[in-house]
Amino acid sequence: MAPSSRRPPTPGTWPRAGLRLSGQFTHQKSVGDELDFTIDFNPPYGMLQGLWLHARAACVDQHGDNAKDLTDYRLILNSELPLL
Repeated sequence: MAPSSRRPPTPGTWPRAGLRLSGQFTHQKSVGDELDFTIDFNPPYGMLQGLWLHARAACVDQHGDNAKDLTDYRLILNSELPLL
């Protein structure tokens, strides 16, 4: 039997379900703190194959006297359209 050409999944991924989670925290002493969180859902088979849902949240805690905190949510849906 030939060895599998598939790579092992990276942490935070479920390739059979087409799901990937990631997050990042950034601290900048003079500016503030930022927390980013991303969910990607791209089903490899079934009725939803060809769709890609990308959800992202970002929270920024700014430092300073006149600083304003920021919370941003994004939801993006992409689809594949066969041209030929």
